[in-house]
Amino acid sequence: MVLFPMHDKATPVYITMLGLEHPQPGTVRPEGYTEYQWIQTRDGQGILEHDGIAYKIGKGQGFLLPPGLPHSYYPEKGVWKQDWISFGGPYAETIFKSLQLPPFLVCTPDTGHISRLIAKGAETVSSEGAPVLLLSVLLEILWTLSGENSAVPRRCQPVIQYMRDNYSRDISLGELAGLLQVTPQHFCKLFSEETGLRPFAYLARLRVLKSKEHMMNHPAAKLEDIAAQSGFASVSYFCKVFKATEGISPARFRKEELTANAAL
Repeated sequence: MVLFPMHDKATPVYITMLGLEHPQPGTVRPEGYTEYQWIQTRDGQGILEHDGIAYKIGKGQGFLLPPGLPHSYYPEKGVWKQDWISFGGPYAETIFKSLQLPPFLVCTPDTGHISRLIAKGAETVSSEGAPVLLLSVLLEILWTLSGENSAVPRRCQPVIQYMRDNYSRDISLGELAGLLQVTPQHFCKLFSEETGLRPFAYLARLRVLKSKEHMMNHPAAKLEDIAAQSGFASVSYFCKVFKATEGISPARFRKEELTANAAL
């Protein structure tokens, strides 16, 4: 990780920190972060959670987060290596608007190009005229990301919202396809292209996320009740999906969560 000195904040928009091939253990930010961040996968695979939705972030994919956006991200399995950069400044929001960047972006840009720019930023910090050179690096990164604005899932957004509103009950494929007025086959293809997951795989991840919220909010509730509230047909299926997604059983997750909370 490279931390930039205060003199590099002389420009209206500036880089504050960056990292290359950073092994990510996991981050939870219920209040968001204080600056803008672009984080992309160098190797491995992770999960980004925001607003009740889990996004799978594979190799070559990344996400752009604005200040104050609640989120968490963690490795799905194994080592998750990231290249990342954080930035801010009095005109950061203005730059975002001028480039038509959305407040939240998940996309697959030309990561090789962006990684080279991040590395260039790390090399530039001690150079003569560093603030202006770093500004150039940052603007080129943002310009590259602005071209990926169209990669934000849009057509399936009503389906995602419908899943969030109805995850606790049985949902059919025909029901979801009907929201977009397409055939189930075409819907599955469209949904997979936009999210990287099949519809029911996405719904299962959403249900697991909701089950974690239920367990943290109701630590004495029975697993049968948690499973039912989260949309799982049986507690055995709930435990199977939860362990496949999280790597541990629901019971162990709740025990570790209660232990961590007790230590606070």
